[in-house]
Amino acid sequence: EHVHNAAVALAARRIAFNVQGASLVLANTEDGKTLARVSHDMPQSYVMISPDGRLVALTGDRGTRVWNATGTSLQLQCACCCRGGRAT
Repeated sequence: EHVHNAAVALAARRIAFNVQGASLVLANTEDGKTLARVSHDMPQSYVMISPDGRLVALTGDRGTRVWNATGTSLQLQCACCCRGGRAT
């Protein structure tokens, strides 16, 4: 798998990967094990993670999405879509 970009929350021991512009992966930095994985439709996007590892976001040409990353799951919390430079 090709990782487009990644973000690390060192204190939380978590790393988030944007894989092939189609999947968001949350993993443990200590052993590399995958904690959660979700598909997305944002091929041109960048991943971010909060310092405490509780929130993971993707932002790009199709807007921004934020997931709650508690435990071993990613639950979508917020989605903002952009069309023609305007948030919808």
